[in-house]
Amino acid sequence: MNSNAWLMRRDAFYAAKVCSKLIEEKLGLKLSLAHPAFVSMLGDYAGLYDCEEITEAYRHLASFAPATQANIMLEKIEDRQIQKRHVSPRRVSVQIKPEQIDA
Repeated sequence: MNSNAWLMRRDAFYAAKVCSKLIEEKLGLKLSLAHPAFVSMLGDYAGLYDCEEITEAYRHLASFAPATQANIMLEKIEDRQIQKRHVSPRRVSVQIKPEQIDA
């Protein structure tokens, strides 16, 4: 388990608050900085939702983490974004003729 002591630095703390605030504004989810899995939860939401602002804020936060943890943080969102690309359905256009509709 990684230590989150680096979050106590002013710049990192501010970046975490910005990321958390974006998640609250865009997704309606309030995350607590005091939660032991706070950074992991930020990564989960940054990877799950297609919001460039949240992803960029999370990448900025990762820039303050120790190198090993930063790599893990960035891999987490990159892996999820790759999975989303593979799973995303194609749009299909279907035309229905009036005679196909039951009155």
